[in-house]
Amino acid sequence: MPWLTRFDRYLLAHVVRQVLLVWMLLLLVFSSLQLIGELRDMRAEYQLLAVFWHSLLTMAYRAYMLFPFAALAGALLAVSRLVAQQELTVMRAAGSPRQRLMLPVLQAVALLLVVAVMAGELAGSWLEPKARDFRVQRITGLVSLSYTGGLWLRDGEAILHIGWPAVSGQAEADFSDINFYLQRAGKLCQWTHAEHGNHQASSWHLQRVTVHELCGRDVSISQHAELQIPSQLSTDLLLNMALRPSLLAIADLHAYVQFLQRSGLDTSRYRIAMFQRIYYPLTVLTLVWLALPLVLDGGRSQNRGRQMLLAMATGILLYIGYEMVESVTSVYKLNPAVTILVPALLSLVTARWLYRREL
Repeated sequence: MPWLTRFDRYLLAHVVRQVLLVWMLLLLVFSSLQLIGELRDMRAEYQLLAVFWHSLLTMAYRAYMLFPFAALAGALLAVSRLVAQQELTVMRAAGSPRQRLMLPVLQAVALLLVVAVMAGELAGSWLEPKARDFRVQRITGLVSLSYTGGLWLRDGEAILHIGWPAVSGQAEADFSDINFYLQRAGKLCQWTHAEHGNHQASSWHLQRVTVHELCGRDVSISQHAELQIPSQLSTDLLLNMALRPSLLAIADLHAYVQFLQRSGLDTSRYRIAMFQRIYYPLTVLTLVWLALPLVLDGGRSQNRGRQMLLAMATGILLYIGYEMVESVTSVYKLNPAVTILVPALLSLVTARWLYRREL
């Protein structure tokens, strides 16, 4: 990297090592906790090797979710250590302004951010559904789940297929593109298709339904605005098998938003999830950028622990702010392309003020 000075390369490598260390520690801790929870569900069909395989499949998405905290803690620890050892003072004496020294910190975070985004968008969004599919198949033997094949399972005498196995509500089993196939004597006798449906208690409540009767002398087709079908499935099982918006990659979220729009259904949760994914790099960088000025002061050593705690708390509060904006956007049906940017813009303004004040 010819555009980086020797000091820049030293600082960049130091931050990368520290962020990687924190990232791996967080991943180890949370993976261990998840593994302990899975061990409680062990049974004849879901044994130790299957539990480890499930945990391994979910690790990429877990790394994606943990990276903002790893970037925040790792960058702050790296800079705080350099301040404590007076290394930043030496760098400044060599002619590097303190503002310039922060550029390699952000470059180091951005470098690892590429890895985190790839883990979430490519590996995580592909492996997480496979992990859920593997787990439920081992436990129930009923389910086949994938982006291309949808969700297949038996509901009483019917074979159920959900083309988009992603929930539309926080705690409701709302699905789109639902198909029921009923066979008699090895022949398909009825095909029921619903554009949208909700599972409640022991029945399906379907909207925009087309019923094809295929076993009589004549094939008949009937249309229903609403239709209720008895179900032997539990709502909790369907919710556990469904894909959450946060698990979908940007391309999948965009495709599902387009599908919901064509069907006249609510797209708010999926548009929020999509823009959260799009703005994920900005979220991570603003977390670090806002907290850095709070650990740059090389004052007395007894204040460094307080500075580190304040910086960590500031970053965590900003992350909570992002989550609050998501809830407000969902409740009041605001435009997520704009509202999710608000915490990032506020943090950039605040960071600019802090840099002028501290530096």
